[in-house]
Amino acid sequence: MTREMILSGHRTVTVILGLILLIHVLTIISSLLQGNFGLPQLIRVGLTFWLAWSVYRGSAVARWIMVVLLVFAAITTFNGGMHLTELSARVSETLQNPGALKGVIFMAYGMATAYGLSAIALAFMPNVKAYFAYVQGQAS
Repeated sequence: MTREMILSGHRTVTVILGLILLIHVLTIISSLLQGNFGLPQLIRVGLTFWLAWSVYRGSAVARWIMVVLLVFAAITTFNGGMHLTELSARVSETLQNPGALKGVIFMAYGMATAYGLSAIALAFMPNVKAYFAYVQGQAS
């Protein structure tokens, strides 16, 4: 475990958590603009930030919870993209702007890919493992 591996792992974890938090911030903004931001969303966002902070601080339990949640998010988002693709084939002629639906489909597949790759990185990348080993060693 070299210093470079630890720093690389730190950067990787920071980017992954930043991506997740950015998606949640955009979700908050979208909900606020639509006027449907309530207590359930607030609780979800709070738990997400707490989980991200716990992962950043090196909690092994939080890391594996995050991996499981990212895998679940990847599967459900990909499934949503598939349903939108199927829907698009049926209704594209009736839409005023079919390109917008294609953009949403592209975004769904992109997010599913990002979630899946993030889960793989948190679980298996050697530099990420080195970072977590270092952080956990510092806490002892």
